[in-house]
Amino acid sequence: SFSIHFPDIERENNRWTGQDALKEAVKTAQLFDASRITFHVPRINIGDYAANEKNVSDIIAEIFSPLAAAGIQIGIENLHMNPGEKNDAARGFGYTPQEVISFADKLSERGIPAGLHLDIGHARNNAPFSKTYNISDYLSLFNLRINR
Repeated sequence: SFSIHFPDIERENNRWTGQDALKEAVKTAQLFDASRITFHVPRINIGDYAANEKNVSDIIAEIFSPLAAAGIQIGIENLHMNPGEKNDAARGFGYTPQEVISFADKLSERGIPAGLHLDIGHARNNAPFSKTYNISDYLSLFNLRINR
Protein backbone atom coordinates (compact mmCIF):
# COMPACT_ATOMS: atom_id res chain seq x y z
CA SER A 1 0.00 0.00 0.00
CA PHE A 2 1.19 3.49 -0.86
CA SER A 3 0.43 6.62 1.21
CA ILE A 4 1.02 10.29 0.41
CA HIS A 5 1.20 13.20 2.85
CA PHE A 6 -0.59 16.07 1.13
CA PRO A 7 0.44 19.75 1.17
CA ASP A 8 -1.41 22.21 3.37
CA ILE A 9 -4.10 24.72 2.54
CA GLU A 10 -3.57 28.02 4.33
CA ARG A 11 -5.37 31.28 4.89
CA GLU A 12 -3.15 34.26 4.06
CA ASN A 13 -4.23 37.85 3.49
CA ASN A 14 -7.92 36.85 3.55
CA ARG A 15 -7.54 34.22 0.83
CA TRP A 16 -6.85 30.50 0.66
CA THR A 17 -3.54 29.33 -0.79
CA GLY A 18 -2.40 25.86 -1.69
CA GLN A 19 -5.28 24.68 -3.88
CA ASP A 20 -3.09 24.17 -6.96
CA ALA A 21 -0.61 22.06 -5.00
CA LEU A 22 -3.52 20.00 -3.62
CA LYS A 23 -4.91 19.42 -7.11
CA GLU A 24 -1.49 18.20 -8.24
CA ALA A 25 -1.25 15.94 -5.18
CA VAL A 26 -4.64 14.40 -6.09
CA LYS A 27 -3.32 13.66 -9.60
CA THR A 28 -0.18 12.13 -8.10
CA ALA A 29 -2.20 9.94 -5.73
CA GLN A 30 -4.23 8.68 -8.68
CA LEU A 31 -1.16 8.20 -10.90
CA PHE A 32 0.64 6.11 -8.31
CA ASP A 33 -2.49 4.26 -7.21
CA ALA A 34 -2.17 5.43 -3.61
CA SER A 35 -4.28 3.62 -1.08
CA ARG A 36 -4.42 6.56 1.33
CA ILE A 37 -3.51 10.19 1.86
CA THR A 38 -2.85 12.23 4.99
CA PHE A 39 -3.94 15.85 5.17
CA HIS A 40 -3.50 18.41 7.96
CA VAL A 41 -6.49 20.45 9.04
CA PRO A 42 -6.45 23.89 7.35
CA ARG A 43 -3.73 26.26 8.50
CA ILE A 44 -5.88 29.02 9.92
CA ASN A 45 -6.24 30.59 13.33
CA ILE A 46 -9.13 29.38 15.41
CA GLY A 47 -10.67 32.84 15.51
CA ASP A 48 -11.02 32.86 11.70
CA TYR A 49 -11.95 29.20 11.27
CA ALA A 50 -15.60 29.56 12.26
CA ALA A 51 -16.11 32.34 9.72
CA ASN A 52 -14.44 30.31 6.95
CA GLU A 53 -15.26 26.68 7.74
CA LYS A 54 -18.00 26.32 5.09
CA ASN A 55 -15.83 27.92 2.43
CA VAL A 56 -12.75 25.80 3.11
CA SER A 57 -14.79 22.62 3.52
CA ASP A 58 -16.41 23.23 0.12
CA ILE A 59 -13.00 23.88 -1.50
CA ILE A 60 -11.41 20.75 -0.03
CA ALA A 61 -14.44 18.57 -0.82
CA GLU A 62 -14.31 19.64 -4.46
CA ILE A 63 -10.57 19.01 -4.74
CA PHE A 64 -10.78 15.65 -2.92
CA SER A 65 -13.82 14.33 -4.83
CA PRO A 66 -11.64 12.27 -7.24
CA LEU A 67 -9.98 10.63 -4.22
CA ALA A 68 -13.34 9.65 -2.77
CA ALA A 69 -14.51 8.37 -6.17
CA ALA A 70 -11.36 6.24 -6.45
CA GLY A 71 -11.77 4.83 -2.93
CA ILE A 72 -8.53 6.40 -1.71
CA GLN A 73 -8.65 6.64 2.08
CA ILE A 74 -8.37 10.18 3.49
CA GLY A 75 -6.92 10.80 6.94
CA ILE A 76 -7.18 14.21 8.61
CA GLU A 77 -4.15 14.83 10.84
CA ASN A 78 -4.04 16.70 14.14
CA LEU A 79 -1.65 19.63 14.63
CA HIS A 80 0.14 21.02 17.68
CA MET A 81 0.85 24.35 19.35
CA ASN A 82 3.99 26.12 18.15
CA PRO A 83 6.66 27.44 20.52
CA GLY A 84 5.58 30.79 21.95
CA GLU A 85 2.02 30.48 20.64
CA LYS A 86 -0.66 31.58 23.09
CA ASN A 87 -3.91 29.73 23.69
CA ASP A 88 -6.19 32.49 22.41
CA ALA A 89 -8.23 33.31 19.29
CA ALA A 90 -5.02 33.78 17.29
CA ARG A 91 -3.81 30.22 17.90
CA GLY A 92 -3.93 27.71 15.11
CA PHE A 93 -6.87 25.43 14.44
CA GLY A 94 -6.67 21.65 14.89
CA TYR A 95 -4.95 21.41 18.27
CA THR A 96 -7.73 19.52 20.04
CA PRO A 97 -9.31 16.20 19.10
CA GLN A 98 -12.72 17.86 18.75
CA GLU A 99 -11.39 20.37 16.19
CA VAL A 100 -9.92 17.59 14.05
CA ILE A 101 -13.09 15.50 14.28
CA SER A 102 -15.20 18.55 13.42
CA PHE A 103 -13.23 19.23 10.24
CA ALA A 104 -13.38 15.57 9.17
CA ASP A 105 -17.14 15.67 9.78
CA LYS A 106 -17.47 18.75 7.53
CA LEU A 107 -15.82 16.82 4.69
CA SER A 108 -17.90 13.71 5.33
CA GLU A 109 -21.08 15.82 5.18
CA ARG A 110 -19.94 16.83 1.68
CA GLY A 111 -19.51 13.25 0.47
CA ILE A 112 -15.81 12.94 1.25
CA PRO A 113 -15.38 10.05 3.71
CA ALA A 114 -12.66 11.43 5.95
CA GLY A 115 -11.03 9.30 8.60
CA LEU A 116 -8.51 10.50 11.14
CA HIS A 117 -4.72 10.25 11.14
CA LEU A 118 -3.43 10.40 14.71
CA ASP A 119 0.03 11.95 14.91
CA ILE A 120 1.07 10.87 18.40
CA GLY A 121 4.06 13.25 18.45
CA HIS A 122 1.78 16.17 17.64
CA ALA A 123 -0.63 15.14 20.40
CA ARG A 124 2.13 14.69 22.98
CA ASN A 125 4.05 17.89 22.12
CA ASN A 126 1.01 20.11 22.31
CA ALA A 127 1.18 22.05 25.58
CA PRO A 128 -1.05 23.22 27.13
CA PHE A 129 -3.52 20.85 25.42
CA SER A 130 -1.40 17.77 26.12
CA LYS A 131 -2.29 18.24 29.80
CA THR A 132 -5.99 18.01 28.95
CA TYR A 133 -5.82 15.47 26.12
CA ASN A 134 -3.34 12.65 26.51
CA ILE A 135 -2.83 9.92 23.92
CA SER A 136 -5.53 7.70 25.42
CA ASP A 137 -8.02 10.58 25.09
CA TYR A 138 -7.22 10.89 21.39
CA LEU A 139 -7.56 7.13 20.94
CA SER A 140 -10.89 7.13 22.74
CA LEU A 141 -12.29 10.14 20.87
CA PHE A 142 -10.90 9.21 17.41
CA ASN A 143 -11.78 5.55 18.02
CA LEU A 144 -12.71 3.57 14.92
CA ARG A 145 -12.26 6.60 12.66
CA ILE A 146 -8.47 6.24 12.90
CA ASN A 147 -7.21 5.13 9.50
CA ARG A 148 -5.51 1.75 9.53
